[in-house]
This record gives sequence, structure tokens and C-alpha cells, in this order.
Amino acid sequence: MVWRTPVSRPWSETAEYIIERRIKPKSAGICAIAGPGVDGCRDGHVNVNDSERLAALKALNHFIDSGEIERGKDGTVVSNLNSSAEFVGDTAINSIISISENHGNIFSGFVAADLQRLGISINSHFQLTLGTQTVRVFWGTNYHDVGLGEWVAFISADDSLMIARNTDNACATVSCKTGDPLILFR
Repeated sequence: MVWRTPVSRPWSETAEYIIERRIKPKSAGICAIAGPGVDGCRDGHVNVNDSERLAALKALNHFIDSGEIERGKDGTVVSNLNSSAEFVGDTAINSIISISENHGNIFSGFVAADLQRLGISINSHFQLTLGTQTVRVFWGTNYHDVGLGEWVAFISADDSLMIARNTDNACATVSCKTGDPLILFR
């Protein structure tokens, strides 16, 4: 049995429309056509922030109550995170803000301006020390910019630098936890 909404649309289709299609990640192809720097276009895969998730849930509740969907509305909520990095010579120091439970992706306190201040540009590598391990990370736009198991970073929907491994658990690899220090350098 397929659950249907009051307008005879499967729930899964409605939720997908409201939650994923109202946000404009680059991977959806919208920004690839419009070009970089378009408001709401961001790197990553299913890269939505908590404010966008809340707005999507409110929209879903509205749909459940009324059966109406506000078509064409952009659900993007732009975050403006400020740098909290400490700079010492050619290095930047910050910490792990959070870790995704399901994939072990590391959300840092670093922002794009921190990398740029160190002369690191997108589509290039940098070094990151987590605990006693230093890893080489590619600052890309999505997981597929690197091979399986390799390290990649991109700016999350909350404007922080997310560090991950393509199809692997970054946090488990280096045995890290929230609050651990991160040292970033070229």
C-alpha cells in the first residue's frame, strides 16, 4: 500500500520535493547552468543546514494541513559564519565543531576565508593535523573530486569547512571527537 497525500501524491515524492528540490545545491545541476556565485548555490552533496531542514519540515506540516505546496519557492537559508581560527605563522588552528553520526564527516570551525588567508585555493590540496596524524586533504566541491577513501573538504551549508573521506569514515580513521584541535596548513 502506498500512502498518498490529500492531492493523491505519494508521501515520498512530496517529501523529496519539499526537502531536496527547494534547496539549490550545485549537485542538482541548477548552479552548473547558472554559474558559480549564484545566491544559494553551494558545493557538496545534499548540503543543507539546520535552518533549511526546519523550514522544510514546516512546509511539510503546512502541506499536511492544507494540501498546498508553494511551488517555485527557494528554501535556501544563507549562513554567515565568522572565522574563529587562530593564526600562527603559516598555520591556522581551530577545533571540531561536530561530527556526523552516520558518515563520520568532520565539521570544523574553519571557514573559506581561513584557507584563502593561508594561500589555499579551491581545487588544491592542504595538510590537516588531527591529533597525532597529518592527512593530505583536497579542497573540492563534492566527494567525487577524489578517489575512494581519499580525503576531501568543502564548505558546508553552515559555511564551515567539512572534512570527509570519500565513502569512508573520516572521524573513525583518526579517532577524533567534538572539541579536538585541528591544525591546517599548506
